[in-house]
Amino acid sequence: MKKGIVIISIVLVLGLIVLFASTTIVPTGHIGVVTLYSKVQDKYLDAGFHFIAPFVESVHDVDIRTQKYQSTVEGSAKDLQIVNVTMSINYQIKSEKASELYSKVGANYNDTILNPALQSGLKAAIAKFTAEEMVTKRSEVATSITEELNSRLNEYFTISAVNLENIGFTEEFNAAVEAKTTNQQKAEAEKAQLEIIKVQNEQKINTAEAEAKVRELQSQSVTEQSLEQLRLENQRAMINKWNRSYANVYVR
Repeated sequence: MKKGIVIISIVLVLGLIVLFASTTIVPTGHIGVVTLYSKVQDKYLDAGFHFIAPFVESVHDVDIRTQKYQSTVEGSAKDLQIVNVTMSINYQIKSEKASELYSKVGANYNDTILNPALQSGLKAAIAKFTAEEMVTKRSEVATSITEELNSRLNEYFTISAVNLENIGFTEEFNAAVEAKTTNQQKAEAEKAQLEIIKVQNEQKINTAEAEAKVRELQSQSVTEQSLEQLRLENQRAMINKWNRSYANVYVR
């Protein structure tokens, strides 16, 4: 009896071991890369419960969810200014390429593929813009970086977003930008002051012209009044003269 119980126990244990070795569960958001005798197979397993060949097949989880990777790169802009760009990308591993990626690169693909591609892609994109354009055309810079990264990573990854988190320049460049901004502000202020003076001068001219017109009208009015008064005086003189002549005739 004891021997029988021992044998049954051994069989059950071995059966459980074989059962566990024959099954695997791939977590949600992952796929299972299958290796046979440590050799990566072309097939992959979707998330869920699966049976595999015990002891000879192994399953390695690969995360295919959207992941974030961040890096800081120093490069030269189109005008040779030194630019430091900190950026992050959202990426996904292509499911159909996961087995090949695992076979050729392994699990450490960040250091092997992502970082070198990010470094070279950023430097190539930065070189297309001047330092000033890196600030004023931020969306165009992000688009250019996305295109550069997709061309380098398209084989295994899908880039869904590129985020420029910080763009930094040398102290000398920042000082030059500040001086330029100050000069522009001063020039704008001087221009505004000139406009004010121009308006004031125009107002003075308009006022002087109006006053001259008033004086002209007043002078014209005085002249007309003087002429009318002279005409009336002449009429009165003629009437007086006629009255005296008439009186002399009547007396005679």
